[in-house]
Amino acid sequence: MKALFCFALLLLLFPFHAQGQPDQLYKLELRKEVHQMPWRDSVYRFAHFLPGKITFDNNFTPDQQVMLNYNTYFEHMYLVNKKGDTLQVKDYSLVKMVTIGEVNFINDPQHGYVEVVTRTPVALGIKHNFILLGEDMGIGKPPLLKTSTDFRGVRIDYTRVYRKGEEFYFIDINNATHKATLAVLNKLFPNYKEDIKTLVKARDLNFRRKEDLLTLLAFCNGKVASHPSDTTRLLLWKAHQPAASLWWRDSLRRFPSFMEGRITYRSQRTAASVDHLNYNLLTGEMESIGQAGDTSTLKNQQEIRSLFIDDFLYYHDAAKGYIEVLMQGPLSLGEHSRLKMINDELSAEARAGSAPTPYFVLKPGDRVYRKEVAYYLIDKDARVYPATKDVLIHSFYSQRNKIEDYLKANDVDFKNESDLRALLSFCYQLSAKK
Repeated sequence: MKALFCFALLLLLFPFHAQGQPDQLYKLELRKEVHQMPWRDSVYRFAHFLPGKITFDNNFTPDQQVMLNYNTYFEHMYLVNKKGDTLQVKDYSLVKMVTIGEVNFINDPQHGYVEVVTRTPVALGIKHNFILLGEDMGIGKPPLLKTSTDFRGVRIDYTRVYRKGEEFYFIDINNATHKATLAVLNKLFPNYKEDIKTLVKARDLNFRRKEDLLTLLAFCNGKVASHPSDTTRLLLWKAHQPAASLWWRDSLRRFPSFMEGRITYRSQRTAASVDHLNYNLLTGEMESIGQAGDTSTLKNQQEIRSLFIDDFLYYHDAAKGYIEVLMQGPLSLGEHSRLKMINDELSAEARAGSAPTPYFVLKPGDRVYRKEVAYYLIDKDARVYPATKDVLIHSFYSQRNKIEDYLKANDVDFKNESDLRALLSFCYQLSAKK
């Protein structure tokens, strides 16, 4: 009972903590600096300095890696030099982006370093920091905030109390950061204001809570993905921008990494193992990677009949390129994906007044891409045809009446993967019953 009473008393002594798990407090003792505190390592974003790269405002990224970490107390990037000294990154006003391990930080002139959490067309960014609660007033009393000015790095004649905090931002396709507010979200997704309003109200979403912001962005980006003409689905590649600094760089190839490949040539019947492969969506060609990490386009591609990347099957058509098989059966479903540059299309739509207003401005040398997918039907002899009603009926001719009935009962879009999968599953069942 005595122990329980003491625990309850401790809870009453700290009324300024949040409900649930209390925030850890960090006290910077009077006339001392952060590096003298036992919690000095807690100011860094990562437990250790990690290999990283810095991209400058002119899109120049030095080849050499440096050991980097983000200091959330001083809100600056720090590096460890060859002598082992920890130094602040100089000329930070010229820094555009910093990559530490697999994590990107955008350096915004107004907001500072913002960590990129997601890589969707409109991404979520977080700025980690230390929040001053005030002067330490002793046991049982909350800190007293006498002034909003905090002289970081300066010794002061009283003990300061901090807690860790987060600020949230939306990052647009132009890598510009915006405070995470409803007004900004409406500006980034102007076509879905009412949908956003309904979702926020129905779920009581909080723009200061990470989970709620992720929910909002997943909803909004999902809306965009279902409308190809929406500008937030466009992929901007600025002039002279290195591929490594693109927020959408993972979209350049079909898979996140190169995987084991097996190729069957037209003159062969069995697949032969080759180097690790990946499909380049920008060029529409297959690439291999050597032991040194260098990539190259496969040779004699016109002789390739089919290939596997891990367990993913591709057929090669001389006219249509590489077709990934999505569904195998008497008549298989395949897709051909490419990143298409659409600068000319945007210009034509703008002249005609039919293009939605983008929130980025194209400059000379900038390129805009959109992922385009075309669906195909593949017969047992690996011949590739466009996914159309006529091809389907011809392939299942004996069941044409039942297929016609299905098409009348279902509004099938032959450019929609889900509709095609459902339609082919129905046809497979008919074929199995013969």
